[in-house]
Amino acid sequence: MRSSLVRAAICVVPVLIVGQAATAQIIHPLEGLDPSGFNTNNPSSWFRGYEFTVAGDGVTAVEIGMRTPASGEAVTLQIWDVNSQTLLTSAAARTHGNSWQYYDVPDVALANGGTYVVGILAQNNSANYFFQSGLGNEWYPTGVINYNTMRFNGGDGSFPTSTLDGYHYGVVDLGYTIPAPASAALLAMGGIAAVRRRRA
Repeated sequence: MRSSLVRAAICVVPVLIVGQAATAQIIHPLEGLDPSGFNTNNPSSWFRGYEFTVAGDGVTAVEIGMRTPASGEAVTLQIWDVNSQTLLTSAAARTHGNSWQYYDVPDVALANGGTYVVGILAQNNSANYFFQSGLGNEWYPTGVINYNTMRFNGGDGSFPTSTLDGYHYGVVDLGYTIPAPASAALLAMGGIAAVRRRRA
């Protein structure tokens, strides 16, 4: 009986460790950046955000974040596909003031080489937003998420066709995941295999 229990426990351990190794972390390209000192504006209705291109497989958008001059204002956070001009996901939110706040959105798989827009929509409430140009390189993500240009419109709910190169209006961020490296799972299995050999 004792030996069978030991074997059962050993069989469970690889599942737990591999599961932990494969857990994807959420990445926020702009988190930690501070727009204090940026210009501000509050037209009646607006969409402000930025266009980006994805470089990598298995990228999934799971959150949208924002920093705004004021708090308590109703907005909608959105991700659009540029090629089809289709709204892919959105979430209702309220501005949280000048600190990063991230909100869950229904997950969206982002294609390698695909181009998208992440932004904030405010309608008929004169919500406040930050804007600025000529910023440091850290404000223009590269790597998995590559900043292309700022996108905006008058807040009618349609795809934002207008652009301004080098600007950040919003300020908005994306939360995404990528697959955990397969090597992490393999290393975990290797560790278990070594333990099992020592027990034999």
